[in-house]
Amino acid sequence: MTGGSEDPKRRLATLRLEPALCESVLFMLALGLLVWADCVFRGRMLFQRDLSLFFSGWMEAFARSVADGSWPVWNPYPSYGQPMLATATAQILYPTTWLNLILPASIYLTVFAVLHVVVGGLGGWALVRGLGASHRAGLVAGAVWATSGPVLSTVHMTNMYAAAAWMPWVGHLGHRTLAARSRRHAVLWGCALALTVLAGSPEVTLMSLVFVPACAGGATLSASVRRRPGHTVSLLAIAATVAVLLSAAQWAPTLDWLPQAPRASLTDQSRSYWSNHPYILAQAILPLSFDALPISYEASQLLFEGREPFLYSIYMGGPLLALALAGVWAGGQRRIGFVLVAVLGFLLSLGDLTPIYDVAGAVLPPLKHFRFPAKATLVAGLAVAILAGLGVDVWEGRRGGRAVWLLGIGLPMAILAGIAWHLASPTAPVWLRFVGLPLDGGGYERYPAFVRMSRHLLLAGLFLWAACVAVVARAVRSGPAPVLSALVAIIGLGDLVLHTRDLNPTVTRLLESHRPEVLAQIPRQRPNRTLVLFYSDPRLTAQLLGPRANGWPVDLAPALKALNQRDYPRVLGAGLWGIEGFPEDVPGLSGRDAFDASDTLQMAAGAAAYPRLLRALGVQYVISQHAVNLEGKLRLLSTVPAPSRERPARLWALPDPLPRAYWAGRAGQGESLLDFVRRVFEDPSFDPRHEVLLPKAEGDSAPLASEPVEAPGHVRILALKPDAIEIETDAADDGHVVVTEGFAPGWRATVDGRPVPIVRANAVFRAVRVAAGRHRVGMRYRPLAIPIGVALSALGAIVAIAAWVTVGARSDADDLREQSPPTGG
Repeated sequence: MTGGSEDPKRRLATLRLEPALCESVLFMLALGLLVWADCVFRGRMLFQRDLSLFFSGWMEAFARSVADGSWPVWNPYPSYGQPMLATATAQILYPTTWLNLILPASIYLTVFAVLHVVVGGLGGWALVRGLGASHRAGLVAGAVWATSGPVLSTVHMTNMYAAAAWMPWVGHLGHRTLAARSRRHAVLWGCALALTVLAGSPEVTLMSLVFVPACAGGATLSASVRRRPGHTVSLLAIAATVAVLLSAAQWAPTLDWLPQAPRASLTDQSRSYWSNHPYILAQAILPLSFDALPISYEASQLLFEGREPFLYSIYMGGPLLALALAGVWAGGQRRIGFVLVAVLGFLLSLGDLTPIYDVAGAVLPPLKHFRFPAKATLVAGLAVAILAGLGVDVWEGRRGGRAVWLLGIGLPMAILAGIAWHLASPTAPVWLRFVGLPLDGGGYERYPAFVRMSRHLLLAGLFLWAACVAVVARAVRSGPAPVLSALVAIIGLGDLVLHTRDLNPTVTRLLESHRPEVLAQIPRQRPNRTLVLFYSDPRLTAQLLGPRANGWPVDLAPALKALNQRDYPRVLGAGLWGIEGFPEDVPGLSGRDAFDASDTLQMAAGAAAYPRLLRALGVQYVISQHAVNLEGKLRLLSTVPAPSRERPARLWALPDPLPRAYWAGRAGQGESLLDFVRRVFEDPSFDPRHEVLLPKAEGDSAPLASEPVEAPGHVRILALKPDAIEIETDAADDGHVVVTEGFAPGWRATVDGRPVPIVRANAVFRAVRVAAGRHRVGMRYRPLAIPIGVALSALGAIVAIAAWVTVGARSDADDLREQSPPTGG
């Protein structure tokens, strides 16, 4: 098969494929509507974990930035601000993100979720069809992949969910590039790779490349290289060039910012955090929900590092093993390749429990910048989906003896069915203790999560027994193979959809417009920097709240869980409600000093001089559950009961907070945040309203008054935008204008239109030296990496179009010439 040929026979073949493509699109769309039926038809919205903590706020900050007339390059809301475009997980350049400008976040997420079921499902269909399998086999593979537990568990991590949808496309187009030797396929392959990068998940980009050799197979790869090695190299070069250039607008600013972020220096412990414990792998074939059970703290540490699992489910559908095992038993080089890829994915997901993860990091150093080995489960999930699709054709063929069907496929299904029903029985808690999962207390039937898991296991066992019957019928050939194949596919997909569609709980969309009552007295416009105390340290929690401080209730209903996140809003700072705050920096992409300042504000809450530190670090409001060291020093604005907590939420205001911009007539020396905090705590004469600490080099070159000045300078903010600020100053002596927003290398400053350097002030803020008199100071975030990246992406678009129109046409002519019979002689 050659790529891009326009001969009549090929055109007819293309026309014959069009109905199958349309049918596949409609099938995947119906599947997406079924999976997300609550959001599509019942007016509900997704809210779980990262969606509430980060994504909703990022999208609001993005829309607010564009509405304010700014480029979406700087997010002023989290922890003194951080780059917006350079934060790859925010997906600013991903095509669907711009729908946020016209759609509410809840509706956008629904469209996003359904759309990527279609994209991922069609990718699985195209990949399996490209391997020579039937149309039905492609539909099954695509449906299994798009609705599998590993994929649907990432929907709250929108960057991974979007990139995962493109994984089968990367494998398919890479295979077609090498098999058909078509430059046009190489261009499309590069575009698919670029989309995974723009989606904000480069680790998924690397994982998806594993499927190219698996799809192509050793014979195809060696034949392609042996026949025309130069042509093969040019195909790889075209794909790589298109991918690198098209995605440059994302990776250029991200790599430029990365050295400033904690993510650049991951420890081995942080890299291997959230690894799959071997017990978790059982969830791939049985619908177990360990995290929902009232397991002990020790068991939680063993399985999930004391938190919720990274992937809420890795369930691939037990009954679908009847198809996947058939694909394995059929043999063949490609099938063996997919088995090896599945095994590799599961082993990598174990993280530091095996040496393979460290070996992979040594072989591919970029892997050392990626976290959470559980992500590798996606590799295994796609390989299993492909095997299930290939197994459809095996069922319809006549390959494999009766013993293979009964012992190799039927027996494992029967054993799994028996285990599922045993786990659903009253003896399940005893078995869980036996394997090292002690449960807290007794009376497990009291917990709705345990009841739900038992029901799921009973249903899974029922589906498994039905699949066993079909395997026996196939072995004894008592029924038509195509009918049995379709029956097993329906049983397997029904079981999978039934058990995975509830992975992501939903709540009414009315909650989207719910602004917590505790925020009622906080201004809706900046500046409004607010600190929410998390009480993440047990010792500090015991000191401030007492030894019996309550945590999350067991089996909290989704609506109450979502309301809890709003009533005591730990989400402040991502951009939600337009409030600046200090959210948890789980992505590790804020500036190091801003991250340390946020952590210090959380951990120093028990210090006697805590209000002084709050003021020095530019905090204006505090939300807490305690009053120790705050009462009498801060002004209590309101006390609001929280429905699922023992203690109410208290809103405090600092009586004399630092303004957003002020004049500092004195300058001292301070290299780090620790120097600044020590000065605040240990030097009562230090007044952050009139004095600024600068790095040593700046302090030496620009000494200022060491005593208070009698006529301090005046500062007035003329304009405040997400990525810029305009200030007017009037002072009798030289000094510094200090802006209590985060310092970053990409900020540029002018004084009366002339460029001047920006220096780091108080380890966190930005400062500009200004002479006496009246002046106009401007600051704007414009790192050089952004225009470079945009220019490279524009060049990449030109290269892709040129390669498609000219180089691709020349390749087609070469292919046609190769097919032409020799003449003469």
